[in-house]
Amino acid sequence: MALPHIVRKDKLDVLLELKNLLNIIRGIGWGKFISAVVLLMVLNIPFVGLGFYLQFLRLGTLEILLISAVLNLVIGWYLLAFKGRLLALLYEEGEEQLQLINMER
Repeated sequence: MALPHIVRKDKLDVLLELKNLLNIIRGIGWGKFISAVVLLMVLNIPFVGLGFYLQFLRLGTLEILLISAVLNLVIGWYLLAFKGRLLALLYEEGEEQLQLINMER
């Protein structure tokens, strides 16, 4: 949640405001937040596994390296976009919930 918080506030020093980040996560809900983190980890496992597998086999042939690079470029960019969108939506939801709680007080 730190990266969307930095982008939204347009300042790097907001990372020191840990209480605000925790409040946003509470607004999202810890279950939903942890589920999103687990989902992102599961989606990244095949890429990490492929890298370790190629290192383990020491297959440095040009064809395998090109295939790996193309897969990382094509699928990796989609995963990066998915991660950014997911975090942005979760952050917005947490911020909205936090504002609703503040309005009720």
